[in-house]
This record gives sequence, structure tokens and C-alpha cells, in this order.
Amino acid sequence: MKTEINNTQWGPAEFEPETSAEVAHQEPAINNYPFELLPPKLREYASEIHRVTGAPLELSAGTCIAFCSAAMGLGAQIQNAYKGNNGLGILQFVFSLESGSGKSTLLNLIRRPLDAWIKMREEHFRRFESPKLLADKDILEKEHKDKINASKKGDRDVHSEEIRTIREKLEEINNLLSQPQFTTEDCTLSAMAHLLWQNGKTGQEAVFSISPDARPAIRTLLGAWSKKGHVEDNLLVKGYSGDPHQQDRRGQSGSCRIKKACVNLLFFIQPDVLREILANPEMMHSGFVQRVMFSEIEWPLSHYNNPEPVDKTADQWWEICITRILETYRVCSEPKFFRPEDEAKRLIVSYHDEIVDAVKDGTYADVQSHVVRWHEWAYRFSLVLAVLEHDGIGERVVTKKHAQTGVALAKYYAAEKMALIEQSREAAKDALKQKLCGLIKSSDAGLSVRQIQRQLRTYTATSIRNALKDIPEATPHQNHPAEGGWTQVTYFWDAKA
Repeated sequence: MKTEINNTQWGPAEFEPETSAEVAHQEPAINNYPFELLPPKLREYASEIHRVTGAPLELSAGTCIAFCSAAMGLGAQIQNAYKGNNGLGILQFVFSLESGSGKSTLLNLIRRPLDAWIKMREEHFRRFESPKLLADKDILEKEHKDKINASKKGDRDVHSEEIRTIREKLEEINNLLSQPQFTTEDCTLSAMAHLLWQNGKTGQEAVFSISPDARPAIRTLLGAWSKKGHVEDNLLVKGYSGDPHQQDRRGQSGSCRIKKACVNLLFFIQPDVLREILANPEMMHSGFVQRVMFSEIEWPLSHYNNPEPVDKTADQWWEICITRILETYRVCSEPKFFRPEDEAKRLIVSYHDEIVDAVKDGTYADVQSHVVRWHEWAYRFSLVLAVLEHDGIGERVVTKKHAQTGVALAKYYAAEKMALIEQSREAAKDALKQKLCGLIKSSDAGLSVRQIQRQLRTYTATSIRNALKDIPEATPHQNHPAEGGWTQVTYFWDAKA
């Protein structure tokens, strides 16, 4: 959504046109991105990206945060963040904007430190690690061959243990010869599972799925490669939550066990693809849509003012920052824990309770599966910001300021999502009301919420109760059992109501 911040002109100051009276008196946008709460260095870099590319600040800042999260992987966590589980920094974004607006240019600027780091690791492996591993492999293969020949001529039992040991060493070398693939773009479920498994052999079971035009990737999610055309987002859901995954397919390469999947995601799509996602009932209830942060971004066309490149100081800060996060967290086998300050935790718990109250009073009862993720977003944003600002010295802490910004960002993306699903939300409410009217009209004995739920099956008791409140003709009658116990409410149809 467009924000007031987007009014910043594209290009150097000397090229900025005067602000017209019409623009000056525009009504402020309802859902403003909390740009002013971000860490100063991040604001400076995101502003430079905005100045050079013309990208709205919420897009440049959001893309930067996505890269920070991906650079962390599973390497930074908050111990016992919620219900005994550790808080992760995994974020999944889908940004919708028109074709030709310049998203590839934006992405290419922001991703340069990640690409440079991956290239450096590949080059180091090719020059220094691979030759020694291949030499050791040749020696072991010759030794293995000699032991096999010796066992054929002599006592097989004498050489079997030695042969087994050599094979284990060969397997270990083969694992080390497979470099992790840190990024992907369009993967089937089984291909991504195998990729995570391969990455886990020499590092974290993690990958960054990133695409400047994610139409093919979304088609894959919607079931383009599925025999029955079903949505295939299971691994993205697990990759958001850090859950294990087990896949069994024919052939050795098709089977794998993943202990803790991590899938960071940054997709840029066009508005028609977004509508296709929101119009797919299976997609809306499968889990992916509930976890991912959607934002529909307006990027107006502007005259090109030939701005100067990104400021070197800001660009250097971004490169150092992303490289530091990658080297500290993305390659570590055991997570480094951040401690939330008491006030930071109180802020996020308060946000959680605020959401629970809104579900209970009926405000969000019909979209409960979506809203219960919002406080989790706040935790994750807070952790990412803490990692971004930690200089590697001293205690790792999520501060009150990090939590305040995390909650503000979560609320921003929550409002973005609610604006997008409002149409389907209202349609679902109307459909439920029609079903309730039909059921109650046809029952002379009346129906309880439990009886209605058994007939409709897919609806929760809370959503049914809230829908009944909006149907005046559905009149409740209370039955008080003579022997005591719970009072039962039965609904009858009263056409005069």
C-alpha cells in the first residue's frame, strides 16, 4: 500500500520539482510503514535504494529485512520465546507490484553482498578444499579396491571391518564435496526437500527462495507439477516453523530426512498472480498464506532524473553488515541465543493478548488461523533487528526498542494482509450465513451450535456463534437441565424477528 513516505522524489535534490498544492493536501495513507522506527543505518541504506531506484521505502526496507533474515538462517534464536519453543528469525514475504516497475533493479542492488559472499565461498572451496578432498578420495578408493581383492583371496571376515570403515570415510568425503546451495528460485516440493537435505550435510538445513518474477514458482505451489493439481506448500510451511520433514521416494536421491527445515522466502509477483492465490480456497487454508507476509505495493512511474549511485558509505555498511551476519550465523551448526529484555517480552506478550481478545470478541474469529501468526511476526522482526544491530561484542539482547519496532512492523503487515483478504473474508461470511439460514429454517426442533457444526464440519463453533449474531431471525432459546449441568442454547427460525 502507498504511504506518505513514498512522496520522496526520485533523484538528487537539485532535480526535485516543487510540491504542488494538490499533493501537499493529500489525505495521509491509512496504513503507514513504520520506517522511522527502523535502525538508523538501515533507514539510511533503504533511503539510498529508494533515491536511486525510485522504489517505495516500504519495498526497499522490506527487501533489506528479508535479506537480513535469510543471512541469519537458523543461526540466531530466542530461547523459550513462546510455549517452550525457541523463537526463529525466518521470514517469508510476497510483494505484489506491476510489471516493469523496476523490481529486478532493486533486487540486484540489495542482493550484491549475498551473491559476492556465495561466490567467495565457492571459489575458496574450488581452490583450497576440493583438491585435497579429491586426493583423499582417490587414495581411499584405491585402498578400498585393494581390500576387496584381498578379501576375495583370503578370509573375508578379516577385511570386512576395514572395508566398512573405508566406505564410511568415502561417504563423509562425498558429503564434504557437495557445496551448500544457499539460494533457489523455483523448486518442486521434492526437489526443495532434497536441496535442504544436501545443505544439511555441510551446514544448516536452510535455503533462501528468492525470485524477481515468481509466477513459475507460484504455479508450482498451486500444483502445476502435482498429478492431482493439489497445492504443494507443505515444505514452505515447515520451513517457516523450523519443523522436521520426511520424504520417501523411489530411488536413493528421492528419500531424505530433514531435522529442522528453514526456508526464507522473498517473491515478487504481479497483481494477477496475487488474485489467483487469494481466489484459491485450498491455498487460503493450507497454511502458507497464513504465515507469509503479503503486501501490495504501488510504485508510480516517475521521470528519470539520472541520480548518483548509492552512497559509498551506506553501500559499504550494507556489505559489511550482511557479510558479518552470514559469517556469524548462517554457517554455524549451533544457534547463538538472544535474550529478550523483560520489557521487550512484555510488549510482544501484550500484543499476543490483544490479538486473542480480538478473536474472542468476534473481530477476527473468522480469520483466526491468520491472526494467531501476527505476534510471531513481531518476535521474528525483533530478533532480525537485534542481529542487525549486534556488533559481535557483548551480550546478545533483544531490546525494548527492537520489540516496539517488531510489533509495529507486524501490525503493518497484518493490516496489509487483512486489506487483501477482506473481499474473500466477506464472501466466506455471507456463504456461512446462507448455510445457517437454510439449516435452521429446515429444523422444527431447533439446532444447537454443536449440531450445526457436525453438519457443516469445516466451521469452528466460534465462527458459527459469531455468524448467528448477524442473523436476526435465528432466535436463541436457553434450555436449563433440571438435573443441573451446562445450559444448552438452541436456535429456532423466527421470520418475524
